[in-house]
Amino acid sequence: MQWANFLAKEAATNGLSLEQTVAFAKSFQTENLGKTKVKLASELNVDITAFTKWVGEVYEKFAQNSPELATFNNRDKLEKLQAYLSVKYNSKLDALKPLAAMKLFKSLVVRERLQQEAWVARRICKFLGYLPLALELVGRYLDKMPDLSLETLLKRLEKKRVEHEPVVNANSLMPDEYGIFEAFELSWEQLDENAQSFGCLLSLCALADIPLSVETIEDNKKQQLNEKAIADLLELYLLQQKSKVIYLLNPQIRQLLRMKLDKSSEADEAKTKFAAMMLEVAKLIPQQLNPEDILNLTPHIPHITEVATHLCEYLGDENLITLFTKLAWFYQSQGLYQQAEPWLKRCIELTQNRLGLEHIDVATSLNNLAALYETTGRYREAEPLLEQALALRKRLLGEENTDVATSLSYLALIYEYTGRYSEAEPLYQQALELWKRLVEEQHPHVAT
Repeated sequence: MQWANFLAKEAATNGLSLEQTVAFAKSFQTENLGKTKVKLASELNVDITAFTKWVGEVYEKFAQNSPELATFNNRDKLEKLQAYLSVKYNSKLDALKPLAAMKLFKSLVVRERLQQEAWVARRICKFLGYLPLALELVGRYLDKMPDLSLETLLKRLEKKRVEHEPVVNANSLMPDEYGIFEAFELSWEQLDENAQSFGCLLSLCALADIPLSVETIEDNKKQQLNEKAIADLLELYLLQQKSKVIYLLNPQIRQLLRMKLDKSSEADEAKTKFAAMMLEVAKLIPQQLNPEDILNLTPHIPHITEVATHLCEYLGDENLITLFTKLAWFYQSQGLYQQAEPWLKRCIELTQNRLGLEHIDVATSLNNLAALYETTGRYREAEPLLEQALALRKRLLGEENTDVATSLSYLALIYEYTGRYSEAEPLYQQALELWKRLVEEQHPHVAT
């Protein structure tokens, strides 16, 4: 999606008028960034006062939900909003025009520095490819280095390019991303070891909103370390805050952090830790969700999915079935059966491949998929799965087991639904006799 198009879409989805949307998009189109508001208003054949009002209303709409945007003066509002939206959409912006890049750089750097080294500032913008993200990173870096000259900064950037060009090439970064890479490297060196590790851990998250709340951490020392790491990453623009407990990683920053992680000797440890964290969240998913559950759990689902898709080898054998079953429950309890089914199928495949065909978790996985088919009326597909699960449970657990009784009941139910009553009755009878022998007469399974 083109930059102007998704800006227009964003404006429209925020309940703004057609006039506001058009003015908003016009302000951000790359080819218009060097034009004055008077010129843009003239091209739209509208009054400059109305044009300014519409653009301002759009900005204020965003500032309501993102307080950090409200702190900037009129001169750099549009540049800040542009950077903000590029992160929100996980989209790489086209390079700015040189004049627009200098405007953004001026909004980020103390005026005295620019007045003393204006020519160097233009060279820095060019070196960074006029990329908003690279300029923002360098601006934050300069904030932490108040005595650093722009000339020295440029030399450091140039040195990083020479030192790390083989790394860039090996990781398939495009040439127009080089400026971001060098700016990132300078920022990375400003982080302490704790913040670096925390950033690498975040790179394992999906490209989605990241829910982070340190208040739930019981260990005070760990809580303080995480708070500091988040603050350090925010200060250097390596992490953005969307709301009180929701954060965002720019996709290019995520890629660079992942490169750091993959080169680290702690990569496997970090991936195991992240997988364990997402597993603990997944365990909170009940089989039947209420609206509050859905609201609270939805932000975590992309990251649980990331583990299920890319990091399941870092889950212990005993936890393999849990993650996939819980993901399926999240969708299944909302009636989203097509989204639940692939996770249950994947669960069967993984348990069979990793645990072997003769494992009790394979039987449970077969049973879970059959339950989904039963719910959606796909009885013919459920039947062979239940027959396999029953046979496997009998072999592994013996005939006298409550799980065997459950499988008998489910299979009998399928026979009943398909009109095969003579086949269903003996299975119901076997299940009942088992329940009577294994549990007390008052147990609900005996009653039913």
